[in-house]
Amino acid sequence: MAAVRRVAQCGSTSRLGAASPRRWCCGRQRFWAWLLLNTVVLRPLFGWLNTLAFRGWQCPPDATDGTSSRAEHGHEQNDTGLQLLVASAGNSGSTALQAALEVVGVRAYGPEEFTFYAPGLRYSDLASVHWGGPSGLLQSCGVQVVVADLFTMPIVEELIPRSPNAKLLVLRRGWSSWRASKRSTIARGLQSQVAVRVTSMVLLCHWLPLGLIWPVAPNDVGAAFYNTGG
Repeated sequence: MAAVRRVAQCGSTSRLGAASPRRWCCGRQRFWAWLLLNTVVLRPLFGWLNTLAFRGWQCPPDATDGTSSRAEHGHEQNDTGLQLLVASAGNSGSTALQAALEVVGVRAYGPEEFTFYAPGLRYSDLASVHWGGPSGLLQSCGVQVVVADLFTMPIVEELIPRSPNAKLLVLRRGWSSWRASKRSTIARGLQSQVAVRVTSMVLLCHWLPLGLIWPVAPNDVGAAFYNTGG
């Protein structure tokens, strides 16, 4: 409240030039008051609203709660229903492949989907996740293909013995071409990632109730982010 009172006092001060120290001081106080209001009130509120809105996307909500076990689910753990497992070191066409699969109507999950739909997924607990059966994480979301990069490779390793009917595809690229692509990604990636992160966390994305303006049709529960909606 002290910050708000100081802002009110700024509005009642005499009119000074743009370069006035008092005008600069008042502008700084307004900024901190705005930052405090958004940090303490708006961001937690919108985060809570987003959590409620996106809860309907989870399929199922308790697949990664850590309470599942091999003995509990028995044979269901041995069949994920996957048709294809794709392994890649990144910069090898995995994103293009996932987008192409979605275009032809095949639901494919990559790192982003696992992060969103299974936020409680921990690599140390992959063996206890309820992967198989109709109520498992994959079949309940209608996932047919898993596309993994270097960081999500442990998921593919866990799914291989549980997916006896799935094909395994390893994406490869020539060393020189891959190295050039990776260097280019790293060179532009750090600056762009920092810019996006600052924008999303401080200025825009997480401060808006996006979940309330991004409706999901019942048949789109578990949709991949590369889904075209067609």
